[in-house]
Amino acid sequence: MPEHAAARLYWVASYPKSGNTWMRAALTSLRRGGASVDINRLDGDLIASSRTVFDRYAGVAASDLTDAEVQRLRPAVFRDLARAQRTPLLCKAHEAYVRAGDEPLFPADATLGAVYIVRDPRDVAVSIAHHRQWPLARAVDFLCTPGVDMAASRDRMNRQLCQPLGSWSQHVESWIAPDGAAGAFPVRVVRYEAMHDDLSAILEDIAPTLGLNADTAHLAGAVAASRFEQLQRQEIAKGFTERPATMQMFFRTGGVGGWRHTLSPAQAAKIEACHAQWMERLGYR
Repeated sequence: MPEHAAARLYWVASYPKSGNTWMRAALTSLRRGGASVDINRLDGDLIASSRTVFDRYAGVAASDLTDAEVQRLRPAVFRDLARAQRTPLLCKAHEAYVRAGDEPLFPADATLGAVYIVRDPRDVAVSIAHHRQWPLARAVDFLCTPGVDMAASRDRMNRQLCQPLGSWSQHVESWIAPDGAAGAFPVRVVRYEAMHDDLSAILEDIAPTLGLNADTAHLAGAVAASRFEQLQRQEIAKGFTERPATMQMFFRTGGVGGWRHTLSPAQAAKIEACHAQWMERLGYR
């Protein structure tokens, strides 16, 4: 049995390019009473796949292990990380909620709760294509590929460990189905499109899940501090540490429904066929 851990971790989880950074900017402001934020110093900058965090708490370099060996050690790393915190820690995660050896990757005894952000997979495909500098067809295939991973733990040049994603549907199901993360600890599901429509209402709704108080003034400040135009201005002025070197802008458009003008009918149809069940359940049909 794993040693008991102090439950001090909150996860802000999502499939890549689904609004995780935008959400963390808003939550950072909310936690600071609606104050302005620095995009390079956001709460939740500690990412679950951090190689530095793993090497520190595992006591062995990830680059000396196989991906399977790294995954088996990660739940213990998260427990040690939780024990080291005096106050709750907000962490970013792109991994699916999968098993790591004999237990879940994200241990319930180290976790206070999670917010899971979901976005229309057709818009996700467009955003990933820009982010990774991929052809659209490759991005569409990536979302539809079961069992796919990101990065490799032995690649010392990559700051992040191997991240099990699965297809878009597998990822969504792992976090919000009753036999997934939602059955292990509190998970609040947020649609990116709802954030776009009324971010204040979303922040007020999820605040209890993350142990936050949200009065009217703090909510208004958080919305103002995390406006997409404000995040873009900061990136232009001083750069953004999470932006890949090959990418011109991380905060690109932040829009909803742009896939209609970008994906071909065949590409959109492929995503819809691959993910029909979860798109229907989440209101994307």
